[in-house]
Amino acid sequence: MAKQKVKKQYLNGYERILKIDHLIASGRYPSVEELAEETDASIPTINRDLRDLRMKFGAEDILQYDRIRKGFYYTRPSFRIPAMLTSEKQIISAQLMSNLLNLIKNTPVYKKAIEIFNSLSDNIDEDTKLNAKKTFKPHSVSWNESCKD
Repeated sequence: MAKQKVKKQYLNGYERILKIDHLIASGRYPSVEELAEETDASIPTINRDLRDLRMKFGAEDILQYDRIRKGFYYTRPSFRIPAMLTSEKQIISAQLMSNLLNLIKNTPVYKKAIEIFNSLSDNIDEDTKLNAKKTFKPHSVSWNESCKD
């Protein structure tokens, strides 16, 4: 009898980072090698994911390496990646909004941008789809009005 090949399921980037986040938050101080084994990823991929966890998911000052335990941990145990962002598109959108807000910080339009982003966030239904009726209501704010603050 011929052996049937079993196709191995690999995690996509976001799923892998969620799993890495879960393993680090468990308090087991996982090493890069353990993370690679747990996620079926290469060590260079895990290193990129750890960099992304720091730079794109807000763990820059929170994710640390313990030299004695030889593994990673969060300095703020309550830190977790926002799991409510369920798709890579939502993650990318959230990151782009964050980048945009950082670019316009300390400008006259910053307050208005925060209001608009909060409005968009408030109009995401439980199933994480935007509610078009709520979101696309007419806005009567002009560029000049938003610059008055």
